[in-house]
Amino acid sequence: MITQYFTFGIGHKLAGQVQPIQAASVEEAREKMFEVHGRKWAFQYNEDEYLQARKEGYARETLLEPIILKGGEVHG
Repeated sequence: MITQYFTFGIGHKLAGQVQPIQAASVEEAREKMFEVHGRKWAFQYNEDEYLQARKEGYARETLLEPIILKGGEVHG
């Protein structure tokens, strides 16, 4: 399992928050993000990138409740 972090742009109702998604792959996490939040989000980060940005003070978003996918979960 990997964790991907998705941010929302300025003006979005979830601006200032980040959506963590645990999934079997980067693609599965992105697919779930589109399913849950549509196309109106800003950036996708892997765990190392996002945690480093938080450590350096660049990422100050509030973490939303993580979405955890079980292996092979069907979307749609």
